[in-house]
Amino acid sequence: MEDERRKFLLGLLALGGGAAVLPELVEAAQSAVKLEAPLSAVILKRQSTPTPPFTDHQFQIEITGANGRQVVSSNLTEYRDTLGNRRTWMTIQTETFIGDAVASDVIAMHDSSRQIDSTTTEITLTMAVNGKVHTSTVRAATPRAPLTTEGLSDEELIAKFFLTKARGGKP
Repeated sequence: MEDERRKFLLGLLALGGGAAVLPELVEAAQSAVKLEAPLSAVILKRQSTPTPPFTDHQFQIEITGANGRQVVSSNLTEYRDTLGNRRTWMTIQTETFIGDAVASDVIAMHDSSRQIDSTTTEITLTMAVNGKVHTSTVRAATPRAPLTTEGLSDEELIAKFFLTKARGGKP
């Protein structure tokens, strides 16, 4: 299962530069504690600070399920050079509150991507999930229109990236 999660995260980083937090990231951080459907979400913090060539992103979302709630906090620093290469450093902390139980999980990631040609990107990802370190390198198709959250309100962001995924791909 960890291998499948790692492959998903690699694809996510290829598509969105690691900037979007999706339910799969939350699930990847969870150990044995899971929220039960129906799920709802509210964005508590969403901020980007550009200091070229770096951009810092802070994101916090609270997810409420039938059996408890979860707070996911993400800090990401992104570096882009003039050749289209990118490096990102991201930490995601998930705190889950179900009844009297509290669980806290952390994912730390570093990825670097470089353009091989106009259609191919090579991505190297190092990820630590609750103390286990994994490194992978893959080649992926460069998306024609990269995934972005620019211009989306908090409600649109939740609808597009969270609710669709939480409902199994159904809008």
